[in-house]
Amino acid sequence: MDQKADNALRAVRRQAAEGDYASAASTASAAIEALEAGSGDRDLLVVLLNELGMLFKYLGRLDEAEHLYDRSLALLSRPPTRTGDLAAVLHNQAGVAYARGDLGRAERLARLGIAVRTGQTQVDRRALAADDAALAAILIDRGSWNEARRLLESCLEHHRREYGPAHHEVAVTLHNLGSLMFREGDAAAASNTLQESLSIKVTCLGEDHPDLAPTLYNLALCREAVGDLDGVRPLLTWAVSILRPQVQSSQATYVACVRKLARLPAEVPAAEERRGTRRPRPNTA
Repeated sequence: MDQKADNALRAVRRQAAEGDYASAASTASAAIEALEAGSGDRDLLVVLLNELGMLFKYLGRLDEAEHLYDRSLALLSRPPTRTGDLAAVLHNQAGVAYARGDLGRAERLARLGIAVRTGQTQVDRRALAADDAALAAILIDRGSWNEARRLLESCLEHHRREYGPAHHEVAVTLHNLGSLMFREGDAAAASNTLQESLSIKVTCLGEDHPDLAPTLYNLALCREAVGDLDGVRPLLTWAVSILRPQVQSSQATYVACVRKLARLPAEVPAAEERRGTRRPRPNTA
């Protein structure tokens, strides 16, 4: 193993966990360049390409993320192939397709990744739970709510058992459960679940981590739906303040928050007029 590149990978993951996606992307890019010019360790290169692809997706750089995943798949097409790496790339390709709104392709890739993962002799149950949770987020938007709920409840049980009640994976699953509840029409229950998710994220990640933003946006939608209009603007403002220094202006959650904020002054109609209005689409990933 290329020790320098392995150290760089650890640094990338630490920077990403701290919410500094731009620095993590810079570190990963430099490590990939050095690895290609040096030892050319294929397995480590695939992992770094995958890490950088995830960072680009979070930053809203979807074309670049897709290109990196294609490079990973090209490397993995030559045996021997580590099945877990292939499943991870498929998982992340599904995430890009979902971000683009191509739900059919997203579901196909997510299910293919799960099939690859479960075809291993020794299945990584933690990775499989993450795969299932990602598929559930796609299924919510596909309208397959029963399957989505079954997957999320199973993932939540797994994560709480494996990590305890206050872990980032628990928060992510609660976020998606809250999004599902909102889509089903139970804004009050969704608000409680999303608030729990947000509290865990703040505990695990701090108040300025970009992963808080989707939950802040969805919680704002819930607060609006239950009539707590005073609680909407602070949540959206918080999300924008986190994302603005980090992501491209076209990044989906950032765009949704900015647009929602811009409409707020005109969105305080009488209670009778608010009834029956169409619910905005929540962020499930």
